[in-house]
Amino acid sequence: MDETIMKFEQEWGEILNLSFRTDGIPYLVSSSKLGHVAIWDLENRRLHKQMRDVHKGPVTGCEFVRNEALLVTSSLDNKLKIWRFDELNDNGVILHLREGHSLPPTKIRFYSESGHQIISSSLDCTLRNFSIYSERLHKNLGTATTNRKLAKRLGSDKDPYKLSPITDFAFEIIREKEFDNIVTLHKKTLEAISWSGDKCRIGSNKFVHKRFRNVYGIEATAVTMSSCGNFVCIGYTSGHIDKFNIQSGLHRSTFVTEEHVQKTLQFESENQITGLAIDDISTKLVSTNSSFIKFWNFKTSKIIHHLNLGKIIKKIHINRQTGLIAVSFEEDEINIIDLDTKNLIREFKDLNSKINDIVFSSDSKWIIVAFEDKSIRVFDLESAAKIDHFLLSSPCISLSISPNNEFLATSHPDQNGIFLWSNINLYVPKLLHKLKNDFQPKLLDLPVARPDEIIEDEDLEDGHTEIFDENSKQENNEKDFIHYKSPEQLSKELITLSNLPSSPKPVRKYCSDDNTAEDYIVNKMIKGYASEVLDLACQGYDFAGEIIKPSTEGFSQKEGKQTGFLPDQLPSHPHIRFDEDVI
Repeated sequence: MDETIMKFEQEWGEILNLSFRTDGIPYLVSSSKLGHVAIWDLENRRLHKQMRDVHKGPVTGCEFVRNEALLVTSSLDNKLKIWRFDELNDNGVILHLREGHSLPPTKIRFYSESGHQIISSSLDCTLRNFSIYSERLHKNLGTATTNRKLAKRLGSDKDPYKLSPITDFAFEIIREKEFDNIVTLHKKTLEAISWSGDKCRIGSNKFVHKRFRNVYGIEATAVTMSSCGNFVCIGYTSGHIDKFNIQSGLHRSTFVTEEHVQKTLQFESENQITGLAIDDISTKLVSTNSSFIKFWNFKTSKIIHHLNLGKIIKKIHINRQTGLIAVSFEEDEINIIDLDTKNLIREFKDLNSKINDIVFSSDSKWIIVAFEDKSIRVFDLESAAKIDHFLLSSPCISLSISPNNEFLATSHPDQNGIFLWSNINLYVPKLLHKLKNDFQPKLLDLPVARPDEIIEDEDLEDGHTEIFDENSKQENNEKDFIHYKSPEQLSKELITLSNLPSSPKPVRKYCSDDNTAEDYIVNKMIKGYASEVLDLACQGYDFAGEIIKPSTEGFSQKEGKQTGFLPDQLPSHPHIRFDEDVI
């Protein structure tokens, strides 16, 4: 029969987890929905410690490691913590921490040139840097706020100056060790905030023009940075585009037409800047508003050219190396524009779904597009054809491809993590063809972390196995590969060499017991063509082909002796010594 020995009461509401310490100390821990953990002393039958704000939500997991003074906790805030307890500090100290976004990401981009890092913003107002190879290299840049010192003292949850979620950001890594190199925009916010990717913290600059000091209702909607990392351009709902120096935070110029200057500072949908881009050498700025795409001189802030595409532009994406600009519209259409010629070069219509995000491959051969119908499609720019199409369980709201085209990263509105896809075309060479009009895309599962599956093949020898990954299983199409076999003789006018290696031992084919190699060489020199075979003969190589003897006219023979050269007229060679009695 069970007997109640002692009873404890937790004032934080429902108890979610219980765990006993098993390393010899009689402690019991309990977790609550408020994110607190209580430590109970079973020997003295009292509350020993309170660990408040362990997580920013219900502590769904709480367990002591067997025979260790380590406590593992987890929560819905997407954090996993390991706490260490010792004699000097029994309050618990964080030993290891693994964390991610507590809410779905809003935008992701590969951060480093090597493609090992991904920078992402989220609805939880944080900016993070993830490593695709090691969780130990993950970095949290912090929570967006306008008062960094107060937020550090009070905590991000109690910060009254905490900003709204990040909607867009731009960065350049070329000057990240010298000053701030990231700029973020926030939902329904006028100010743009600077960040330091090297120091992993929010910066000290806030970019806003003084013309908006007494104006309300204006929002920052687009941002881009110059390739040199010194300037940032910000577009607003009023139609203004301001250029700031990112190091000092000072305003440098404004990109605006003369007719727009006459208008008042009020929100108009046709003036709202929807996209900004700067070329590779910081000479041109590209902006979009309504159905217009405008080209500006970055130095003089004067407009150079403009195009009316006839449809409302949603966003743009530029590949600086090739100068190509992808323009997506509110409707199901994508245009590709050449920045140098300012002409439309490709057009993709009737896509049957709204576009969430669009990116170029590093070589601009492909454009990868995420749609609201839960599909991701890949288009080849050279042939203007769709070469890949697959479906997911939820729509992709942001995607990015690594600089070496090895990985594709995606984020989804119902997932807190970032999903990584491998480009199978880099590992399994395959010719890409245009998909048929009646092609039915397959529904793919989102990637999960798991070990490779080991599959035994009956055709292999006993004790041998092959390792496959389910995501890398592809149907082999023999028609994609052309097997070429070189002929034995390319042409009658060419010499065909054997594939066999040279003989390792010298073979003196032309030497006999009575005629030494030295005698043979001297005789050939007297006949006049020893210079052609001297080097080969000295090295002891065999002649695989037929030796064609030249004409011996001009030489006389008397009594079995050959004349024509005197001993002092014979050519010298550093590896051969001649004696006069040989002649």
